[in-house]
Amino acid sequence: MISEIIKKINNFAKTKPRLLLTIILFLVVIFLLFAVRGYSGTPTAGELSSSKWQENGPFELSPERGRYALLYSIVEDKSLHFSEVLKDFPSPDVAVNSEGEYVSLFAPGLSVLLIPGYVVGKLLGGGQIGASLVVVLFAI
Repeated sequence: MISEIIKKINNFAKTKPRLLLTIILFLVVIFLLFAVRGYSGTPTAGELSSSKWQENGPFELSPERGRYALLYSIVEDKSLHFSEVLKDFPSPDVAVNSEGEYVSLFAPGLSVLLIPGYVVGKLLGGGQIGASLVVVLFAI
C-alpha cells in the first residue's frame, strides 16, 4: 500500500515537477504565515510599553522588543537612540552612552532589514505585522 503511494508520488514528480514545486511552495508559505503574530494597527511609543504589546502580546521576549524598538526609533524618530517614552519598552536590553542617550544593545542590522516591511505594513494598517512578514519572507 505505502509502496504504491510512493510510486504514484514519484511518477507525479517526474511528469509534473513544476506543479509539485508549486504545491510544496504554497504549503510552506501557508505554514509560515501561521508563524506571524501581532495586532493590526501601528502602536505609538507610549502604547508599546503596555502589557498588550509586551508580555501578553507579540513582544514577549526582550530581544524581540529591543529590535522592534530600534526599528520604531529609526523610522519614526529618525534616530538610533531611544526617546524618553520608548526607553522602557526594550528593557533590559538598553544602555546609556557617554552622552546620556538611551541606545540598544543590539546591532541595527535586522532592524534596518525590517524597515520596508514596517513602512508597507504601516500604510496598510499593521506596521508590526509587516515587519514580521519580512522575517517570514527570508525564511522562505
